[in-house]
Amino acid sequence: LEYFPHENKHLLNDPRVNLIIDDGRQYLKVTRKKYDIIISDVYLSILNGSSIFETKEFFFSASRLLNENGIFAMTLGPIGKYLKSQLKTVLTEFSDVAIWHYDNESIVTLLACKNQWKIDRSLLSERIAEKNHKGNLKEIGLDTLDNLITGFVMDTEAAINYVRGTRVSTD
Repeated sequence: LEYFPHENKHLLNDPRVNLIIDDGRQYLKVTRKKYDIIISDVYLSILNGSSIFETKEFFFSASRLLNENGIFAMTLGPIGKYLKSQLKTVLTEFSDVAIWHYDNESIVTLLACKNQWKIDRSLLSERIAEKNHKGNLKEIGLDTLDNLITGFVMDTEAAINYVRGTRVSTD
């Protein structure tokens, strides 16, 4: 992040950002700090050995560290036979999920929370239009609510039906 400040919009200068360089699983096990959002951006786990970030135990650790309305976000994929197992495992620790997919790659994005959420379309439109977000979102083609919503694939109910009969991943 420090080497590409223009590309990451000087993220490290934002006082709300808490960058932790450590073993991710170990940190989640030992910290007591609560977060509004936890992002796990480790994918292609079957190929690179990061499947330890896709187990029931990992999702439990992440879930317990979220504030009441906190969000867990992660990349899942690539789309294929492992996606069902990943999603089934997430559902063991989070009661509400949303899956998003955009044409630019075969990876899907998962948003999960412990409590049921409702998307406030007018608030989301306002946030998308904010000056500090507009340029970033335009670069990736998500600068309008309509463009963002087109990537929605499934909600919790659809996800539960999709993963029926699939095994949960554990340590």
